[in-house]
Amino acid sequence: MIVMEFRSIKEYYEQFLYVLYTIPVAATFTRRKRLWEGFWRYGWVSRLLILLAIIVGIKFFDLLFNWFNRIDTSGPTSIASSVSSFFTDVAVEELEFLFSGGLKYAMLALLEILIFHISRRTFQILSGRDSDATFGAFVKAQVRMLKVTLRSYVLETIIVALINIATGIMGFLEPMGWIAIVGVQAYYMGFTIIDNHFEQFGLTIKESIRESRKFLGIVLALGFILQIFFIIPVLGTIVGPLLATVAATMIMFELGDAHHKETALA
Repeated sequence: MIVMEFRSIKEYYEQFLYVLYTIPVAATFTRRKRLWEGFWRYGWVSRLLILLAIIVGIKFFDLLFNWFNRIDTSGPTSIASSVSSFFTDVAVEELEFLFSGGLKYAMLALLEILIFHISRRTFQILSGRDSDATFGAFVKAQVRMLKVTLRSYVLETIIVALINIATGIMGFLEPMGWIAIVGVQAYYMGFTIIDNHFEQFGLTIKESIRESRKFLGIVLALGFILQIFFIIPVLGTIVGPLLATVAATMIMFELGDAHHKETALA
């Protein structure tokens, strides 16, 4: 029988806030420890990440160019209106481009090389122990990421569709439905990050899901941060997963027990 272990809402709330507090710490830690070092040893896989960033950048600058072509310079009011229209278009276009369908999960799958490297390098520095960061270990982690992202995409699609049906029938629930959808998206995106931590210590995906219930606030905060960063063209798609991974590894090293169990079994 599977025991579903949950904690109090207060504890989840504190976890959520702790992630927000840790993000600036993670940024400083990344810079001081130069976590990106060694990333290029993965060869063409690393370069695929750069290509992805370029593609996203082209999408943004194409939007920028089109806006410049239609800007109304007839007066201050018209210019202000055009600027407002631009930022609205950026928000809508980028959100549709990055979050429509399974594209956001496809991006996370492609970014697994970065998540893999950063997660293991962070843990190695914190623990003082070597972590398996070989190409073979990466291939194994990449296959798992594909399984996790596919699962997350399918479940998110189903749950969001059910929420939309419910709010369509009961219109007064629409504001709550929107909040629920954001929460569902944040959960599944956050889980893709925290699962990388559990994967290092031999937990199966089912065990990772069960373990993550203890840290629901952390998972939601990680997903929320990712969604915000993914709106930022080019830079956000790299910085978001990087900081989320560092923060997750630091927090789970402090609060989690997966690595302690792994040490005991060694």
